[in-house]
Amino acid sequence: MTLQLDSLIESADLANHLGNLNLKIIDGSWHLPKANRDGRQEFEKEHIPGAVFLDLDEFSDQDSELPHTLPSEEYFSSKVGELGIDNESWVVVYDSTGLFSAARIWWMFRTFGHHKVSLLNGGLPKWKSEGRELARGSQKVDPVKFDAVLEPGLVVDWEATKLTSQNEAAVILDARPAERFAGEVQEPRPGLRSGHIPHSKNLPFMDLLEGPYRMMISEDNLKELFQRSEILQNKEIVCSCGSGVTACILALGLHLTGHDNVKIYDGSWTEWGAREDLPIETGN
Repeated sequence: MTLQLDSLIESADLANHLGNLNLKIIDGSWHLPKANRDGRQEFEKEHIPGAVFLDLDEFSDQDSELPHTLPSEEYFSSKVGELGIDNESWVVVYDSTGLFSAARIWWMFRTFGHHKVSLLNGGLPKWKSEGRELARGSQKVDPVKFDAVLEPGLVVDWEATKLTSQNEAAVILDARPAERFAGEVQEPRPGLRSGHIPHSKNLPFMDLLEGPYRMMISEDNLKELFQRSEILQNKEIVCSCGSGVTACILALGLHLTGHDNVKIYDGSWTEWGAREDLPIETGN
């Protein structure tokens, strides 16, 4: 049976399709080092039935000095195929926070040409709150062939971002908390300057989430939020954050409201804030 799901689905939608051979579920839980949590260990203890675990750091560029940047097409193809996912699979990604690292994985699949991918709203916390079935351990997966084809228009580097900051027809959105954007506090990663990319706007990713399960706010509320931020439908948008994870939450919200001209600055503030040759601003 052909499977087609929305970009953002609810736990009831996923439950109705469990057992579909075309459905592939990914637990993409990743946590900041200070959280002192191990996503893989937690997956072994409990996960949604049929899910496989995707280690975000393992699926990123192993040669980059920056955290979890995009790997090559060949590397991504190989790693995804090892999970038993092919180009006909419909992928549903979730995480154990509600909506956090799963957004990055959703964006990675789309950036590598696989648009048959959805995010589970509220993730594992909401699934568990509804008393739904859980599994333990991990299952053996037979590798298959997956072909990734990069869509270069969805990702930018520091040079393109610098040009965007000088372009009045475009906007850079920074997903970090307001105090980090303003340069009022030190960055959590050592060695980074405080502040933001010149002419960028602050839209903290938590403004797009609500409730104890960190669910995406409604489409109407997203539209209102973007209107208040003066984000016009025809503008090119570049999303940035600390290291390219929560910027993807902004990209998801924009996608849900019809903004498709959206790019991720992959190096984000981890790169920009470390480079003394790049300008910064402080304040709001």
